[in-house]
Amino acid sequence: MDLNYETKRLILRVLDASDAEKVCLFYQKNKYTFEPVEPPRVPNFYTLNFHKSNLSVEYNEFIHGRYLRLFLFEKNHPETIIGSLCFNNFRNGCFKSCVVGYKMDHNHCNLGYMSEGLNFAIQHILAKEYAIHRIEAMVLPNNNASIHLLEKLGFVNEGITRDYANLNGIWRNHFRYSMLVYQ
Repeated sequence: MDLNYETKRLILRVLDASDAEKVCLFYQKNKYTFEPVEPPRVPNFYTLNFHKSNLSVEYNEFIHGRYLRLFLFEKNHPETIIGSLCFNNFRNGCFKSCVVGYKMDHNHCNLGYMSEGLNFAIQHILAKEYAIHRIEAMVLPNNNASIHLLEKLGFVNEGITRDYANLNGIWRNHFRYSMLVYQ
């Protein structure tokens, strides 16, 4: 497995604890974009120490084939994170499935970067390196941008999952989307 991949406009990279400052800055810059649609943050989430520790755990899980987070960088600005793709809940055996999550820097939305990154990751990493057959994505019913992205990539809405996640103290329904990956 590689740590770096390239698309036409992007670099997709697995990061480790040495990149904690970049990751911390990415989350700090996008705090008000991400927090309304994600679980509550632990008190020290926006600190360098938290991200050093978290990246160490994520890297270890990546090495063991249980987790894959790819951070997105523009090729012409390879020092600044503009997004991330996260594949988790890997199930092997007869399932060969995982769940995808993603987030984009608020200044880089609607430029096709997430579509480009996800499409590459699915077709070239998950299909070939992980031999994944099914990918699931959970999305809030009012998140039109995410719904459009998933449908553009070929994900299918399988229905509503009631009270799927507690966000800001409220249990929220989510649409369950899936994509079947054929090798």
